[in-house]
Amino acid sequence: MKRIILLCLSGSVLFGCSSGEPVVVKPRPVVTEVISLEKGSFGVELSGEVQARYASSLSFQVSGKINKRYVDVGARVKKGQLLVELDNRDYQLQLEQAQAKYNVANANVQRAKADLTRFETLMAENVVSSSQFESQLNITRVAEAQLNEAESAVNIAQNRMNYTRLYANEQGVITQLLVEEGQVVAAGQGVLDLARPSQKDVVIQVPEGQLQQIKVNDNVSVEIWALNNKTFNGHIREISPKADKVTRTYATKVTLDDADENIELGMTARVRTEKVDKDVSVKLPLTAIYTQENKTYVWVVGSDNTVQLKPVQVVADNIQEKITVSAGLQNGDRVVLAGIHRLHAGQTVRLMD
Repeated sequence: MKRIILLCLSGSVLFGCSSGEPVVVKPRPVVTEVISLEKGSFGVELSGEVQARYASSLSFQVSGKINKRYVDVGARVKKGQLLVELDNRDYQLQLEQAQAKYNVANANVQRAKADLTRFETLMAENVVSSSQFESQLNITRVAEAQLNEAESAVNIAQNRMNYTRLYANEQGVITQLLVEEGQVVAAGQGVLDLARPSQKDVVIQVPEGQLQQIKVNDNVSVEIWALNNKTFNGHIREISPKADKVTRTYATKVTLDDADENIELGMTARVRTEKVDKDVSVKLPLTAIYTQENKTYVWVVGSDNTVQLKPVQVVADNIQEKITVSAGLQNGDRVVLAGIHRLHAGQTVRLMD
């Protein structure tokens, strides 16, 4: 009896258990719109910040306690200028110890060479054997090797002594101090940031919906707010290949081609790209946009009244009303405007007026 009921239930998908008639799935009614492409002028306009094109975080190659700091934030420094130094007393003792070992090794070499010279004379007079001479020769070679080792130890100790002083590797300005006097730092730990303001960039964050509108080497205009909106020429130098995990924007660097010395780091700037005329679709309601895996689609109804997803590129948003797309649609495409989350590819729909 249970088997008969299960067969009846399983067969009810296509046939009614009582009548044997097939169950007809009615097409889902949808509201659609036939689009018509029109010309539009588009460009990117975003705010950014002036930053140095080249900046580095300087650190010591050895550990130690900060003994003296010679610069403050904002200081302009020259290449080779002393910035910070460590307490070098321990490194001075290591250098003296290495120098003492070198002196001992050097004395051993001089004595071994003198003995070798004497053995050469004695062997010529047949006073010592050749094996005794070879033994002395080996002693001399060992002493010379120990001298070379001691010399290397002195050089290393001298280098470590020199590393207790941190110098500017380039001319620039100090943008950040990460340590203070008396603080103990490890080798490689950041001490200060040095920027080279001779070449400046404006860094902007481009939303993913506008990423397709820009490319490297595009010419842009840059307005500096603090300079009474003075306009400079620039070009896009670099576009990050990966979006920020939090903001979902792409860091883009714009190089100022005619920057002057009045532009300071940290100033606010507005970047505008050249406007381009292109065919775009009419604006669609937000309810027509389907997002999946960070990509944007719309449902398009085919001639057989079935729906398929079609990728589109969003170029401008109006959060309250409609959204504009720039690519993916053609004149005459019939787009579903509502109920998109209840559809699946290949589903038959019924058009509503």
